[in-house]
Amino acid sequence: MVGFLTHIQQSMDTNTPEPLLNQENFDRMLTRPVLEDGTQGSYGLGFYVLNQPPDSDQLHSFHHFGNNQGFSSYMGADVEGTFALAIMCNRNSVTLDPLRRELMRQILEIIDSTEQM
Repeated sequence: MVGFLTHIQQSMDTNTPEPLLNQENFDRMLTRPVLEDGTQGSYGLGFYVLNQPPDSDQLHSFHHFGNNQGFSSYMGADVEGTFALAIMCNRNSVTLDPLRRELMRQILEIIDSTEQM
């Protein structure tokens, strides 16, 4: 799952020889649509999209949760290519969001501390 996410991240890099997505599809996948009632949706094409610029200067990221009989999963990454995270659990109906939030917080803390060096 992390490999898939990094291929998506590399699609925005113009130096990637054979990107998984062309720029148009990359943008469509990670752009929340404006709904008929004028509000903005939360999903692009396939991923939940967080903090889409210019509404926010927060981390622009995308993620997806999944559940099957006996399994739960999460995958998410930032658009800039700083990190990708995947969580897989051999149990269904597990609430992975608290774990995801804590892991992302710790990852971003590490990234921030290394950038300040």
